[in-house]
Amino acid sequence: EAALIDFGLQGPMVWLLAVYFCVCNPAFEEGFWRGLQATSSRIISFSDMAYGAFHTLIVLPFLTLTEAAVVAGFLVIMGYIWRQITIATGGQRIAVIWHALGDIAVIGVVAFVAATR
Repeated sequence: EAALIDFGLQGPMVWLLAVYFCVCNPAFEEGFWRGLQATSSRIISFSDMAYGAFHTLIVLPFLTLTEAAVVAGFLVIMGYIWRQITIATGGQRIAVIWHALGDIAVIGVVAFVAATR
């Protein structure tokens, strides 16, 4: 919670960020990571690894190095899965929905951890 306050995120700003994070962000990110950075490779690609690394850097201040390594691996795999879904379906709609559900889960975990500290 103190880390959020350090970033100026408290009160209504937390809720505004949560709404943006769960509604707008998935579409923007999928457009970038699985749109502009897309590759049709069937193996883990540079864009999948970049996606995982970028997001790990964002949460790194809140994690131990071991946790960060687990998160990075998970995010690389999710980037790969969402890219394969985009390739298989010919569009980003399903990947955006799954990305939104993932972001909702992240907000839920942050809210839970903040409430229990």
